Amino acid sequence: MSVLKRVVIVDTHGLALKVEGDSLVFLYKGKPVNVHFEEIEEIRITSNVAVSSEVFRKAAEKGVLINICYDNGDPAAIMFPAFYGGMAKTRREQVRAYNDERGLILAKAFAGAAMENRARLLRRLAWNRKETNPEVASFLETCAEEIRHFIEKLMEINGHIDDVRNNIMYFEGRAAEKYYVALNEVIPREYGYEGKRIRRPPGDPFNAAVSYGNSRVRNVVFKSVVLAGLDPFSGFLHADRPGRASMVLDLAEEFLVAVSDYSIIPLFTRRMLKLEDFTRSRGGVYLSGNGRKLVSEKIEERLNEYLPYHGKNFMLRDIILGQARRVGMFLRNEVRSYQPFLLKL
Repeated sequence: MSVLKRVVIVDTHGLALKVEGDSLVFLYKGKPVNVHFEEIEEIRITSNVAVSSEVFRKAAEKGVLINICYDNGDPAAIMFPAFYGGMAKTRREQVRAYNDERGLILAKAFAGAAMENRARLLRRLAWNRKETNPEVASFLETCAEEIRHFIEKLMEINGHIDDVRNNIMYFEGRAAEKYYVALNEVIPREYGYEGKRIRRPPGDPFNAAVSYGNSRVRNVVFKSVVLAGLDPFSGFLHADRPGRASMVLDLAEEFLVAVSDYSIIPLFTRRMLKLEDFTRSRGGVYLSGNGRKLVSEKIEERLNEYLPYHGKNFMLRDIILGQARRVGMFLRNEVRSYQPFLLKL
């Protein structure tokens, strides 16, 4: 069981969650714990617990997401307040945009941001190794340049999103492959990382941590997308599938590297995560309770970090909401262009 500033992580079997006044209450290690709902952004449940129906009502009243997750952090179900889904005009334009140039512009922006942020993070890692390990630094720089070559190819794509999506995903995939190969020179050998992104199930500690971190980022993006009046299930870059929150996956592309990778890579390079912070089950590798706590803390620290955004400084979690709102503004033709979020060099 972990209580971060904005997230209550319930990963202890047998807990009972209930409400007293305006607080979430539970017993942990034999002692009562009270957390005021005003301090909670999300309740994340990853184990078998008893939850009072009043917890769901109070969470809805206070605008708190309840996220029921699998062991790797992927959501099995998300409950959010009914009042989140406003702005009918935005959703109408979101559907219309799929068949005009706005859909392609957004798809390329999301994919391009994912690629550019990978290149920028590699350059940052290279800079930190310039004096201590110039060969690795040079290799990271080379990989970053090759990713930029794929971005140039991406920007040349034109056509209806259904006709060109595979081309967009091809170049984004090639850039991702180059990125994960480059990280093989950064992640210490004892973690068993082999330069590949392995998701279902994660095949090594690094992939396990990235999957868990990415799920947390997507949860924040989900809330931001709904608050901005967007339909979370109608995306552009990611094709529609039953149960797939395509718009959430789209916008999350801007932030997976900037939040998840940015937070997690130092946990490995500084060996802060130990091998005992991971467990093996069902053919994969997963974070243990302590590992989840450490990764969650670093993700929350990053989300609470202040960064420049449109001339002012905002917490990164608020920038995510800002980007969701700017997607809505672009769809409603209130701004002429859409600029994705990019890491600062």
